[in-house]
Amino acid sequence: ELSLSLKVSDSKRPLFLLVFECGPDQYAELREKQRLKVEFSSFPVKLAGLLKECSAESHREPRLEVWVEEVDDGAANQFSIVEPNEFKTLRHLSLDMKEAESAEVDQHVKGIVDRLTREAASARSIADQEKRKRAESADEIRKLQNELLESKRASSEEVARLQDKIEKLANSQHETEELRKRLQGSQKQLSQALEALEKEKTETEKLTSEAKSSRQRELAATEKMQFLERASKDGDKMASHIGALLESVGEVQHFSARLIVPIFSGPSNSSSTSTFRALQTAHDSSQRTLN
Repeated sequence: ELSLSLKVSDSKRPLFLLVFECGPDQYAELREKQRLKVEFSSFPVKLAGLLKECSAESHREPRLEVWVEEVDDGAANQFSIVEPNEFKTLRHLSLDMKEAESAEVDQHVKGIVDRLTREAASARSIADQEKRKRAESADEIRKLQNELLESKRASSEEVARLQDKIEKLANSQHETEELRKRLQGSQKQLSQALEALEKEKTETEKLTSEAKSSRQRELAATEKMQFLERASKDGDKMASHIGALLESVGEVQHFSARLIVPIFSGPSNSSSTSTFRALQTAHDSSQRTLN
């Protein structure tokens, strides 16, 4: 036959134990007396649900409460599940509970001892595990500290390297800026040199042109001088020839003067005539030469 057993204990009082036992017949009387709506088969589940709503984890508002009323005059102790509100405390269930027999109390205490022993062993195991974890954690911490120190040292070296690199980059930038300035100066000087070269080229072309003109003039002057030299030489030759001719003319004139009187005063002869013709021919030749 099915039966329901409910025990109530107090963790602060190990010897406190109340017991409620109920079968189908007892539940029928309880159901009729308290006007319960559930069958006996569903009662344990519903009772567990009500007790859950009494726990601190329940979100029910208002939350249900468990009341245990102890009686010293030998009457039954009351176990109740109630719902307090602003107007009245509603009692959902009330059970008459009796104190447990000594054997049940001993069994209950033994269960408590066993449970506490298991809990102590579990606590010792947990403590040992925690101790091992702390030791492992300490080792891990030391390892992490060593790694941190190593990382810090490596970071310091890396920072120093980066700082040195930054300084080199700064110096390189400074040198680059100086080089850029010098390059700009060189470009300016190159531009000026190109301008001067262009001017010099223009002047050179001008001088070349002038030199060509001068050369042409020199060639013309040279040709003219050569011509004048040739003309001078020809003039000298001509002057010599003219001088010779003049001397010849003078001689002819002198000779003619000597002959004029005899020619006109004396008889004509062939010798005189021939001589006169020769003189006339020489005179005509000298005249053509002079002309």
